[in-house]
Amino acid sequence: MKSVNVPRKSSNLLKRRLKIAEIVAAQGEIKVDDLSAQLGVSGVTIRGDLSYLEQQGYLKRSFGGAIATPLSSEPEAIQPIAPLSLAQQMEIARHCAR
Repeated sequence: MKSVNVPRKSSNLLKRRLKIAEIVAAQGEIKVDDLSAQLGVSGVTIRGDLSYLEQQGYLKRSFGGAIATPLSSEPEAIQPIAPLSLAQQMEIARHCAR
């Protein structure tokens, strides 16, 4: 059975996107032209990467560039649900029994 190798293109894509996320997080804000020059790829490629990274929540797109999004150090606390009264429980039970 042959082992499946990840295409080099995909590996480069992932590395580039990771690098973009790191740069934006470190600098807070950066322009497409600056990223393009640093990474040696076209502005079209950078804009595609920024769109993907925005969808994943790593950054926010801005006019001509990107802005870092604050990372929450802790997940949001889940608010406990108020206990149901006996009357509410009975109403739910009647509805389910129909």
